[in-house]
Amino acid sequence: MNGVNSATHALKVLNVSQLTCLIPKTQHWKKIPNFIDRIAYLDIETTGLSPRYSHITTIAVYNGTKVHVFVRIH
Repeated sequence: MNGVNSATHALKVLNVSQLTCLIPKTQHWKKIPNFIDRIAYLDIETTGLSPRYSHITTIAVYNGTKVHVFVRIH
Protein backbone atom coordinates (compact mmCIF):
# COMPACT_ATOMS: atom_id res chain seq x y z
CA MET A 1 0.00 0.00 0.00
CA ASN A 2 1.48 3.39 -0.93
CA GLY A 3 1.51 6.48 1.31
CA VAL A 4 -1.66 8.03 -0.09
CA ASN A 5 -3.61 4.77 0.16
CA SER A 6 -2.27 4.18 3.67
CA ALA A 7 -3.29 7.68 4.78
CA THR A 8 -6.72 7.33 3.17
CA HIS A 9 -7.27 4.00 4.93
CA ALA A 10 -6.06 5.39 8.28
CA LEU A 11 -8.49 8.30 7.95
CA LYS A 12 -11.35 5.98 6.97
CA VAL A 13 -10.86 3.77 10.05
CA LEU A 14 -9.98 6.78 12.27
CA ASN A 15 -6.51 5.47 13.08
CA VAL A 16 -5.03 8.72 14.40
CA SER A 17 -1.67 7.20 15.36
CA GLN A 18 -1.03 5.87 11.87
CA LEU A 19 -2.37 9.00 10.22
CA THR A 20 -0.06 11.31 12.17
CA CYS A 21 2.93 9.21 11.10
CA LEU A 22 1.95 9.46 7.43
CA ILE A 23 1.15 13.18 7.24
CA PRO A 24 3.70 15.97 7.88
CA LYS A 25 3.24 17.75 11.23
CA THR A 26 2.57 21.03 9.43
CA GLN A 27 -0.52 19.42 7.88
CA HIS A 28 -2.02 17.77 10.99
CA TRP A 29 -4.40 20.68 11.66
CA LYS A 30 -6.18 20.01 8.36
CA LYS A 31 -7.59 16.75 9.74
CA ILE A 32 -9.34 18.40 12.72
CA PRO A 33 -12.78 18.40 11.01
CA ASN A 34 -12.54 14.62 10.63
CA PHE A 35 -12.03 14.17 14.38
CA ILE A 36 -13.95 17.14 15.80
CA ASP A 37 -16.19 14.88 17.91
CA ARG A 38 -13.13 13.11 19.37
CA ILE A 39 -10.94 16.10 20.21
CA ALA A 40 -10.26 17.46 23.68
CA TYR A 41 -8.63 20.85 24.21
CA LEU A 42 -6.14 20.96 27.05
CA ASP A 43 -4.82 24.04 28.85
CA ILE A 44 -2.18 23.83 31.58
CA GLU A 45 -1.25 26.88 33.64
CA THR A 46 1.87 27.05 35.80
CA THR A 47 3.57 29.48 38.15
CA GLY A 48 6.52 29.80 35.77
CA LEU A 49 8.92 27.99 33.47
CA SER A 50 11.34 26.46 35.97
CA PRO A 51 10.93 22.68 36.31
CA ARG A 52 12.56 22.94 39.72
CA TYR A 53 10.62 25.82 41.27
CA SER A 54 7.39 26.12 39.30
CA HIS A 55 4.31 23.98 39.62
CA ILE A 56 1.03 23.42 37.82
CA THR A 57 -1.76 25.63 39.16
CA THR A 58 -4.65 24.78 36.85
CA ILE A 59 -5.54 22.22 34.22
CA ALA A 60 -8.61 22.73 32.05
CA VAL A 61 -10.02 20.28 29.52
CA TYR A 62 -12.81 21.05 27.04
CA ASN A 63 -14.34 18.02 25.37
CA GLY A 64 -16.62 19.90 22.97
CA THR A 65 -19.55 20.15 25.35
CA LYS A 66 -18.21 20.68 28.85
CA VAL A 67 -15.19 22.27 30.52
CA HIS A 68 -13.50 20.34 33.32
CA VAL A 69 -11.21 22.43 35.53
CA PHE A 70 -8.73 21.10 38.05
CA VAL A 71 -7.22 23.69 40.40
CA ARG A 72 -4.29 23.15 42.75
CA ILE A 73 -5.21 24.28 46.23
CA HIS A 74 -2.31 25.34 48.44
